[in-house]
Amino acid sequence: VTDDHAALYSGTVAGQTLQLPNGRAELGAVLSLDKSNCKIQGQGMHQTTLQATTSMSALLCYAGVNITNLEISDLTIDGNNQSLSQILAAISAMDRLTIRRVRFINTNSQMIYGGWASNYVIEDCEADGAGLAQGAFFVATSGPTESLIFRRNKMRYLHQGIILGTTGSHSAYVEID
Repeated sequence: VTDDHAALYSGTVAGQTLQLPNGRAELGAVLSLDKSNCKIQGQGMHQTTLQATTSMSALLCYAGVNITNLEISDLTIDGNNQSLSQILAAISAMDRLTIRRVRFINTNSQMIYGGWASNYVIEDCEADGAGLAQGAFFVATSGPTESLIFRRNKMRYLHQGIILGTTGSHSAYVEID
């Protein structure tokens, strides 16, 4: 497997699969994802870790532009008990986000902030609130949501699980298995 840790910040991920090797990559700044049609894949949720090394607004953020077709899979995202608002944050519209076999640990914040969520599949993930009964697994409260699918996820030690909607909006389709 090629070590693509440096490519995380390079902006060369569009239309590609970014393979992350076994081990830990320390992230000291927000990683902005602004390209469509990309995949970030580790070697397994217990083998590859992206770890926050400082306080920041989010660890991974898809912001500024509307993007589509993003997949994040087979890794651990470790908040490292840093002060984070979100682990994965959608500030703009995100269409077709898939999160598979991702483990979220050591955080007391929102793990996935969906914003204007559309066509999300989140499956086989683990979310651990660091034993503090804080944080939330998924939040999408910016407006109406479309097609949100949650399958076979494990959550523990969280303050809240899945939070959807806001006053005057609705969810077109939600499946929780």
